[in-house]
Amino acid sequence: MRGRIGFIAGIALMIMLAGTGGIAAAQGASLPAGMADTDWNLVSLQSAPGTVQDTTGKGITLRFDTNGTANGMGGCNNFTGGYTVGTGSQLTFTQFASTLKLCEPEISTLEGDYLTLLQGMTSYTLDGATGLQLANASGGVLTYTKAQPATLPATGAASDNAVMLALLGGLLCAVGLWFSTRRTALVRHQ
Repeated sequence: MRGRIGFIAGIALMIMLAGTGGIAAAQGASLPAGMADTDWNLVSLQSAPGTVQDTTGKGITLRFDTNGTANGMGGCNNFTGGYTVGTGSQLTFTQFASTLKLCEPEISTLEGDYLTLLQGMTSYTLDGATGLQLANASGGVLTYTKAQPATLPATGAASDNAVMLALLGGLLCAVGLWFSTRRTALVRHQ
């Protein structure tokens, strides 16, 4: 019962924080074109000068919605909160709320480091159309690349392989039917 109450309280907190973030962002400046409504993949995490950790392919993401909500994936859990844009390239976040899935210890540690560092970011820098860096005054830097849209394989086109597989399947069905009728005929004669 306590687990359900905690889960419901967590969801309520996420909704409240997401709502307050939208109000705060609406009152301040806005993000540059191309930064909002874009999925960003974290490629490196630098918690202090000289301590860079490669996070490529770890599933850590960030997205800024134009309504003032920031959300993403910490490697295991989803998170959400609000953000405010100030003058120049100033950026601050509200407290994040996160789902509470149990993860492997290594992933949980990385996720905790990421969310703690992200919470303290104070500025952003866009690097062309595909790069983003968030930084704080202590030398922490989060480096992202723009996520590539997922592509799906082509479907519906008949290829030589598909035709051959269909013919082979039909042949196997015919052989199976022939054996089945042959076996039935042998059983009747005995």
